[in-house]
Amino acid sequence: MTKTSSTRVVIFRARHHSDIGADYEPTVLALKARALADYDCTEFLYAVTPDGEEIAISFWSDEAALLRWKRDEAHRAAQRQSGRWYADWRIQVGSIERDYGAPRG
Repeated sequence: MTKTSSTRVVIFRARHHSDIGADYEPTVLALKARALADYDCTEFLYAVTPDGEEIAISFWSDEAALLRWKRDEAHRAAQRQSGRWYADWRIQVGSIERDYGAPRG
């Protein structure tokens, strides 16, 4: 994938409450699909570390796409659940300066 200097990256890190609730996973999957389909999110990576930290990294075409996503009502509704879902969380936003590597395959 080639990214330009206008590409934005969002790193979301969190630890769940033990009683996160059955609505969490369907909500997250729906939001991911919405971001990719409607808001110029170009890639979304997700992992859980061995000690239980959730890490989601999303790439956005530019700052305007990211700001449109920030105003999305379904996204805002999910954000209002953060205290119920997460024991702690952190969001970091930045720009891609370089992107290169060996071909996959």
